[in-house]
Amino acid sequence: MRYKLAIFDLDGTILDTLADIAAAVNYVLEKYGFNRKSEQEIKAFLGYGGKNLIACVIDGKVSPERFSAIYRDYIEYYSTHCDIKTIPYAGIYQMLVNLKEAGMKLAVISNKGDRQVNILIESHFKGLFDFAGGERKDIKRKPDKEAIVSVVRELGFEVSDCVYIGDSEVDLLTAENSGMDHIIVSYGFRDYQFLKEAGAKVILSDAGEIENYLLEKK
Repeated sequence: MRYKLAIFDLDGTILDTLADIAAAVNYVLEKYGFNRKSEQEIKAFLGYGGKNLIACVIDGKVSPERFSAIYRDYIEYYSTHCDIKTIPYAGIYQMLVNLKEAGMKLAVISNKGDRQVNILIESHFKGLFDFAGGERKDIKRKPDKEAIVSVVRELGFEVSDCVYIGDSEVDLLTAENSGMDHIIVSYGFRDYQFLKEAGAKVILSDAGEIENYLLEKK
């Protein structure tokens, strides 16, 4: 076993959340008089948290007060509609089961709101993760290392015992800022060429490759 703790991103890494995120974004865009965005447009803005997503899709063309109202409505709508079309990527559930059975500890750290993270983990991966956390007021968002280092310490490991697994340049920077090895997946919200150009060294294409790499299978 290559590592003792595997820390996963959520969106674009273990769950395909794009359809539900896009539906929530377009709900608030229409409500506040903006043009709808395609899923591809929205996907390009994902990775830096909900506030950044909303700022990007409205292009900053509102007062701070109006932005707060739009963001609040987005969070409220998404919180009650975050698990309509969301599904795990192929093979992810069984991969997590196999890692856990092999003795590896598992965690999720996401820039998605903490409430939504725990709703989705409970729905799709109940009992598999030793820790699951999203954006919280007292913890800096990725790519800052704070959330990663705090869970490593909470679970009693050293950074060298751990690997961070994600799908974007944000996750790559998170691993680098944490002093941690990375795995970046190419089936999520960024493609292989983008990830390679961003500097990812370990790029894997499916759940089976992740499992084989982590458990050092040939």
